[in-house]
Amino acid sequence: MKILIFIPSLINKGGVERATVNLANALSKYPNIMVTILVFNTESESSFKLSKGVDVLSLNIFDYKKQYLLVIKRIYQLLKSDYDFIITVETISLLFSFIPYSLTRNKNKLVVWEHFNFKN
Repeated sequence: MKILIFIPSLINKGGVERATVNLANALSKYPNIMVTILVFNTESESSFKLSKGVDVLSLNIFDYKKQYLLVIKRIYQLLKSDYDFIITVETISLLFSFIPYSLTRNKNKLVVWEHFNFKN
């Protein structure tokens, strides 16, 4: 099973990034699960330690507002691969992944995951 987790960045030291890395690390422990984290760019490394079984893939996007169509195109090309599950972390990821997901005819599942704090 192949899982793609899309999060804008892993650079920040927040709860969303920590939860994403924890999920990816836990899933990668299963021998039949391949986990890839997709980010806009990999200017620096993740703030949290990733397992060796987790791949990080960069879209090489440095200004997603100016490169919106390029983001859509690159995600579309990637989703034509045989990922079984696509997990989008945060609403902003869904804004970029929903159109490419809708255009692909693969039978993969889209999971939208929002992580936030009720106190703020």
